[in-house]
Formats: sequence, C-alpha cells, structure tokens
Amino acid sequence: EIYAASPLAVVAAIANGLGQSAFFNLGAVFGVMNGMPLSYVSLMMAVAPFAVIVSQLPVGWLSDRYDRRLMIAALSAFSAGLAGMVMLVPVSEAFFLIGLVALFGGVSMPLYSLAIAHANDQLNKDQMLAAGSKLVLLYGLGAIAGPSIAGGFMQQFGANGFMLYMVSVFGLLAAYAFYRMTMSDVMPPEETGDLVPVTPMVTAVTAVAVAEEMEETAADSIPEDDDDKQ
Repeated sequence: EIYAASPLAVVAAIANGLGQSAFFNLGAVFGVMNGMPLSYVSLMMAVAPFAVIVSQLPVGWLSDRYDRRLMIAALSAFSAGLAGMVMLVPVSEAFFLIGLVALFGGVSMPLYSLAIAHANDQLNKDQMLAAGSKLVLLYGLGAIAGPSIAGGFMQQFGANGFMLYMVSVFGLLAAYAFYRMTMSDVMPPEETGDLVPVTPMVTAVTAVAVAEEMEETAADSIPEDDDDKQ
C-alpha cells in the first residue's frame, strides 16, 4: 500500500537504514583501519551528527519549494560523490578527511526526513501515521542488514570498502530517484506539506499504530469458520 502510494519513499527509507546504520556501527572501524589516531576517529564520529543540525534548515527550505524527488536525487548523488572523495584523501590529511565525513553526514542524514515528507505528500491525513510506522519498519530492515553488508565490503576491499559501500547505496538511491522523476509530474509546492526533521525512532504512538496494523492484517488472513460459510 505504501509502495503503491510512494515507491521512492519506500526505497529511500530502506537505503537510509542501510547507510546510516553502517555509518554509526562501522565508521569508527573505518577510521582505525585507515590508521587515524583514536582522538581523530572520535572527532570524526562526533561531527557528522552536528553537521545534520546545520543542514536541516536549508534542506527543509529547499524541499518545501522544489520537487522533493529532485532533492532526494541531488542529496543522494552528492552523498555518493563525497563518499568517493573520502576514498581519495590520504590519512595524512586527517582534518580534511574529517571535514568531508562531516559534510557527508550533513548531506545524507536528512534524506530520511525527505522520504517521510515525500510519502506524506502522496497520502491523506488519516493515512500518514500508519505510513510513517511502516517506513520506520522498512528503515529498521535496512539498518539490520547495513552493517553486515558494509562489513563484507570492508573485508573484501579494506578500509575503502566502507566508503565504496556508501557510494553504492546512495548512488543507487540517486539513480532510482531520477528514474521516479520521469514517471510522474511535479507536485506544485502549494500542495505539499512542510518538511519536519524526523529520526527513525519507534515512539509509543508508532508502536500502537504498528500493532493495530498487524492485528488488522492477521484478522484479514484468518479463514472463515465452516459454519459461517454454510
């Protein structure tokens, strides 16, 4: 149902789970494998979330005025490009490397908020809560798989495998977003809602919505009693 309403939001939620979980679970391992001192590794992992605080405002302002699909495509492509640049920076340029990683975090992490906003643009108000809960679950599926897949990249390609994985995830998301732009017209800005920064957390309200959705699905799948059929 959510995929039929907004395929890009579904793919973006999964891709963000794949990317963000790998970043926060294996980013420090990437720094150590690159030969960075632990103090620099700690700094690198700390600056990326702070960069998101700075980037949310301009990203939100732009997404409320332009096609959200274009925003998702552009930020995903920029994220993939930044990840590729990180692979080319020697560890001797530690502060430049940390700056690139911070910029990568500031550009890639708002993508989940954009996915939620894009999905809401396609839905009625009474559908938004259930859709948001499903997108959280999809993000979670990606988050489960992300570190394992990224770890496989790092085993195969060394430290650079970490950023090669990021290039793959966000590059594919950018390609899919550009593809979706060819499938339908642009929604006028006055018909879209405002972007609200969100994190993929399961709140009590979301948990209730998910539970109700699962109960409805289970009820629909229960066959009727023989007496009812007669």
